[in-house]
Amino acid sequence: MNFHGIIVPIVTPFHSDFSLNVSGLAQLTETLIEQGVSGLVVCGTTGEYYALNEKEREVVLTTVSKVAKGRVTLIAGINDLSTEGAIKRAEQAVSLGYEGLMLAPPPYSLPDQQGVIAHYEQVASATPLPIIMYNFPARIGIEIEYDTVIHLSKVKNIVAIKESSGDFSRALRLLQTQFDNFEVICGCDDQPVDFFFWGAKSWIAGLEMYSQQSKWQFIRPHSKGIGLRRNGSCQKFTLQFIRWNLGIITKKPKRVVSRVLSMLGQLECHFPIFHRNNNVNFSP
Repeated sequence: MNFHGIIVPIVTPFHSDFSLNVSGLAQLTETLIEQGVSGLVVCGTTGEYYALNEKEREVVLTTVSKVAKGRVTLIAGINDLSTEGAIKRAEQAVSLGYEGLMLAPPPYSLPDQQGVIAHYEQVASATPLPIIMYNFPARIGIEIEYDTVIHLSKVKNIVAIKESSGDFSRALRLLQTQFDNFEVICGCDDQPVDFFFWGAKSWIAGLEMYSQQSKWQFIRPHSKGIGLRRNGSCQKFTLQFIRWNLGIITKKPKRVVSRVLSMLGQLECHFPIFHRNNNVNFSP
């Protein structure tokens, strides 16, 4: 599975009656591919997996697969409250032709680190697909601790961690660790320049749902090992991220992405994230 470059966690569009907008999802998938993304994460946090029933989930996964299969890397989010549920979602991803999985620890139950290890090892042993671990303590309630990452990195089909803690000291420690066949992926939309500077080759980028195609050129050279360009264009790219940081990036990037796309007329969102009659306030 190739997960270098920009991977976008795709949103799930709805009609005004909150039914799935299947044609809108297909068009959004096509647009992202045309913009040059390396891959898509489907039914992740940004895709509101937690608000989808099982039928809707299958429709979303199938729709994106039909458009994108063989063109970009397809990764299915398989988060669930239980390990058994995550395994069933992994099996579904295999049957629909997905190439990889993204998995956080079970939310709400707050497992200790031995429980986290058992969760990942059980899922990994039940699927042939590579797994990207997802460290997002603000949403899950617990962190995948450093020593746990070291332990799980030795599992053959656990290949990376999406680091979304927001703690760059922790991220830097991971980036400077000499892993074997294991990588650290940027999962913070306000830190990609820092991640790339220290050797990361991937960014799972929620805010790239509505960025411009021209930004891809700054990521591709680095994903091939060349590094960030130190010229005026790269400085402009960095300044754009600073503006995002000061302007609209909040602790709720999913809400920001959904609201922006809704304001642009590209989708309707699902309760409880946003309703079109609500007032929109982007104050930090």
